[in-house]
Amino acid sequence: MEPEKAEWGFKALKQTVKLYYRLGKYKEMMDSYREMLTYIKSAVTRNYSEKCINNIMDFVSGSASQNFDLLQEFYQTTLKALEEAKNERLWFKTNLWLQHLYQALMYFFLSCRDFEGTSQIVSKGRWYR
Repeated sequence: MEPEKAEWGFKALKQTVKLYYRLGKYKEMMDSYREMLTYIKSAVTRNYSEKCINNIMDFVSGSASQNFDLLQEFYQTTLKALEEAKNERLWFKTNLWLQHLYQALMYFFLSCRDFEGTSQIVSKGRWYR
């Protein structure tokens, strides 16, 4: 029998997410984050969950500005959970964060072109356009 989800479990997972992030254990961080997001439907209030998710998004976005794959996975995971929880306000805000990420990537790639418009970026054997 699975124990009932409660606010303390949500708080513990929130701290676990931050700890794994600081340790650079991104897979474990995302696993804990996914589990934490299951609590937003019933264990915590809507306002409290929004506040916590906003704080975690600020925390991860501010520190992971160079880890675009992690940020994209993080935002996509958040969007999916918010859509299931029918939290339109935070879903919209998360989409704005994701749009800022895509815009930053676009400016980065545009700034790495030479005068002829050819990309100068090679990563993992692939050319980016």
